[in-house]
Amino acid sequence: MAQFLSNQIAYKMPCLSNAEKGEMTVDRNTVTVPVSHVAGDLVILGKLPNGHEIVDAMVISDQIDSGAGLVTTVGVVNDAGTDLVANTTLIASSTTLGRTAGTVNRADTATGLSLAALTAVNTASDVGTVESAATATSLLGRRNGDRAIALKITTAAATKVQGNITLVLSYRAI
Repeated sequence: MAQFLSNQIAYKMPCLSNAEKGEMTVDRNTVTVPVSHVAGDLVILGKLPNGHEIVDAMVISDQIDSGAGLVTTVGVVNDAGTDLVANTTLIASSTTLGRTAGTVNRADTATGLSLAALTAVNTASDVGTVESAATATSLLGRRNGDRAIALKITTAAATKVQGNITLVLSYRAI
C-alpha cells in the first residue's frame, strides 16, 4: 500500500480553522496520483481541524483510469494511516471518479457528514479523541486532533494514468 500526499499533509501545514462557532471555511488541496497506483493505496487529500465538523465535501479528479475498473471511497484515515475508519465515509464506493477527465463527486453519505468533533488529545498516543473535561482543559493550546481525509483505491484501475485529485472540504467550527 502506497500513500500519495497533498502538500498540506506532506509538509505538516496547519489546517485552516475558525475561532468563532459556526464560521465556515472551504479548504482545497490537490494530490498528483502517479501511474503506479494500485488497489489499497491511500490518496491523503487534506485535514479536518480539531473542533470542526464537515458541512460538505467534493472531490474533483483528472482521468486516472482510461479503462473502466477504478473504484474509490473517501473517508477519514485511521490513526495508523493504513486504512479508512469504518463509518466515516464521505463519498461511498464511486465508480465514476477518475474514469473520465473532470469528474466531480460530492459527499453522498450521512456518516461522514455527522462525525463528532474531536475536543481533546490523547496524551499517550497524541491523537485526537473525545476525552473528559479535565483532560481537555489540561491540553488547551495544543494543535492536535486534526483528522486526515483520504481517497482509498478499492479496485485497481484497468488502464492507469497519472492525474490530479482535488478535495474541496467545507467545514465549520462547533
